[in-house]
Amino acid sequence: LYDNLKNMNYSKDEINMIINENMEEFLNKYPIKILEAIINDKYSYYNHILMTKIIKRCMTKQYEFYDNDLVIKYILENDILDSLQDSALLQKLFAYNLKEYNDISHKYTNLSSSTIPIIDVEKREKLLEKHMKKEKKLDFNETMSIIKSITKEESKNENVPIFLFIDDRLGGNYDQERKSISINYESILNFMQNPNEIDLFNTLYHELRHENQFYEIENGIGQEIFKKELIIEKKYIMFYNENYKDISYEKDARKAAFYKLIIFLQKYKTKEEINQILNNMSSFQKDFDETDKRIIFNTQDISIEEIYEKLIYFKPELEEKFTNKNKYK
Repeated sequence: LYDNLKNMNYSKDEINMIINENMEEFLNKYPIKILEAIINDKYSYYNHILMTKIIKRCMTKQYEFYDNDLVIKYILENDILDSLQDSALLQKLFAYNLKEYNDISHKYTNLSSSTIPIIDVEKREKLLEKHMKKEKKLDFNETMSIIKSITKEESKNENVPIFLFIDDRLGGNYDQERKSISINYESILNFMQNPNEIDLFNTLYHELRHENQFYEIENGIGQEIFKKELIIEKKYIMFYNENYKDISYEKDARKAAFYKLIIFLQKYKTKEEINQILNNMSSFQKDFDETDKRIIFNTQDISIEEIYEKLIYFKPELEEKFTNKNKYK
């Protein structure tokens, strides 16, 4: 229609008006052609509501438009699908955004701000049981809902932001400044494909333990050694890099995640199956022994107390960062 009207010397505005007058009929019969016309810049008289209608109509026609990167890019840049709960499309949006941008400020990297709901514990357990016993695989929305549900249950703070990212070297992290958790997107895909690939939950419980540690420190109920080492880390970045396995709050997080993981697995797996899964985990570490000394820069043994006291003597403001002053007013 567009090409025919153009050949008859209609202007672009006139063509768009004619299409608009017949939009309901076109929506019912040709939603895919309308979508392609928009992507190819042949039709511009549309808005978010109409575009959402078009995409939903395309879905009813079994059109796999979420395999079209042009469409996905358009959806991301125009932010038009808040009301859509299609799991395959949402997974594609997350994946495309991470691959192209890996930008944790975007809503399709921030799981907590997406439209995926937080499910209750009963529903969560039913979904996990079917997946873990290989009766029914989880889809993307279900897996994301489970992550949000566990985070809400384990977190000390309300509405902890959960970001997704892609990185070959890192499973996840906790950001103290933003009070947010980041999870590697690949670990989510791995768990969706294979219920024995549970690095996702080891990471999630580990980072949630860090979130709890900071909450305890800021409210005056945390372990002193955590605070002291965090202060040292702020001053000497190499302290963390050189002593990752022995730092108290990392060992504590590994230990907490390990116990949570065992409880998690005991609901669905036999003892033999659990041992097999843990032995195959790339991130699993058995070293939970406590030590009082750290090697700094591989040159000398020096106690945490000694480093801490010197730092606070010269820079008392470092300690204030970890003290909730309002708590003691």
